[in-house]
Order: sequence, then C-alpha cells, then structure tokens
Amino acid sequence: MTVGKVEAALKTEISRLARKEVRPLAKRSAEDFRRLNRKLSMVLAELAAIKRRQNVETSERRLAHVAEGATPESVGKARLSPRLIKKLRARLKVSQPKLAELLGVSPAAVAFWESGKARPRPEMRAKIIGLRQLGRRDARRLLARKAERKRSAR
Repeated sequence: MTVGKVEAALKTEISRLARKEVRPLAKRSAEDFRRLNRKLSMVLAELAAIKRRQNVETSERRLAHVAEGATPESVGKARLSPRLIKKLRARLKVSQPKLAELLGVSPAAVAFWESGKARPRPEMRAKIIGLRQLGRRDARRLLARKAERKRSAR
C-alpha cells in the first residue's frame, strides 16, 4: 500500500468514526430542541390566553363603567348633538336598533335623536356619553351579553 492510500483510508475511517460519535449527540440535541420547542409553544399559548383574559377584564371594567353612565360633571361639560350621536354610532359600527339596544331605548328614539326632532333625557345622555369610551369590540361584547341575558330570561 502506498502512503496516499493509507492516508485516504485513515481519513475515511476517521470521518466514519466521527460521524458515528456525533450521531447520538445530534439525535439528543434534536430531541432536546423539539422538547424545548413544545414547551415554548405551551408558554406562548398560555401567555396569549392571559393577554386575552386581561383584555376581557379591561373591557368588563369599561363596560361596567358605561353601564353606570357618565359622571354628572362630564355630562354637564360634554356636547351632544344629533351629528355626534351619528358619529358615535358610525365609530362603533352599530345600527340604530343596536344602539337603541345598547342604551335600552326604542330604535325610534335613536332615530329622533339623530334627526334632531328630540333630545335624550339626562340619564340617556349620561349613557351616550359613557358609550364614547367604548370601542367596537366592547360594543359587540355588550350587545352579545345583552342578547345572552335575553335568551337566558326566556
């Protein structure tokens, strides 16, 4: 055998033995990686659930505040015109009947307020001003809650 062939044979054998030694280590590393990835996924899912709960609780607090109506000081300072009621309804993306449901009045009352033919009573005025603090999601949640109460009352 020549020196070149011996050298090539040694290189081949060393590579083979190195691969043989590395294979179990790589397999263990891959298993560890998969296990850690699963843990990370679980932690991220748990974090997302916590954030959702926090958002719901924040919405619940806002909704409770709106249900009480606005404070007398803010009602006295706030402007409320037919155009502002229309803008509020557009911002919340609700129809007149849905806004009426949120406020606990008839759809005709909302139509009269928006046309300027009538003005909301002071307690309704407080609720309308309180609705300004809500977002679309909050309004949908409040409507869903009211619909659920109606279903359960039947």
